[in-house]
Amino acid sequence: MQIAPRGETMTLYESRSTSHLSDSTANTMQPLIDHSGTYQTVFFMVLAITGIPAALATIRLRVRAGASKHDRGSFVAIQTVVGLGVLVAYWLARHFSPGTITALRTEVFALGIVLIPLGMILNAYAIRQLGRYFTVQVAVRPDQPVVQTGPYRYLRHPAYSGQLVTFLGVGLVFTNWASVAAILAFALAAYAYRIAIEERVLREELGAPYVEYMRHTSRLIPYVF
Repeated sequence: MQIAPRGETMTLYESRSTSHLSDSTANTMQPLIDHSGTYQTVFFMVLAITGIPAALATIRLRVRAGASKHDRGSFVAIQTVVGLGVLVAYWLARHFSPGTITALRTEVFALGIVLIPLGMILNAYAIRQLGRYFTVQVAVRPDQPVVQTGPYRYLRHPAYSGQLVTFLGVGLVFTNWASVAAILAFALAAYAYRIAIEERVLREELGAPYVEYMRHTSRLIPYVF
């Protein structure tokens, strides 16, 4: 039996250690949903529980009879731009390691999981306050009032605030700061376009009451913006 020289034995050991360390580092850099079935299952269950009802509501709450439509493609723009933002965020989570959240990763993931349904609850609450005046496309009914109940006492677009909270949650689930920044940037760009159209239409259609309402409310964040 031949015994390898001491130097060669150490080289083999170091090589294996380095390989193991590289694999561990690579796993740490990947989003948690990519290397743990448990995290992945939790994430997709939460998406299904919150996303399916939202999708069904989107199909049901189209422009209602008697409402004048002024959407200018903003609904499609939101779906397209936000969808692209999610894809970019996930790509960054997998390939942009400088943005990886390494401290308290599980806690950050858990926070994201909580924010996803929390945002959708706010979204649903805002929709309920609007009642029959809510549509997924920008449209105004002849008898439409300026709703100022619930979250509309403070925000002009609380449903969008809720959706942004949900997208923030998705970004945190990817455990990458670049992902968080990307998904919020795409979403904010889409909603900025939508809000500009919506507020112009409401000023024109509802007149002075809506202009007055704008003076004492914020768009998305109370007392901030």
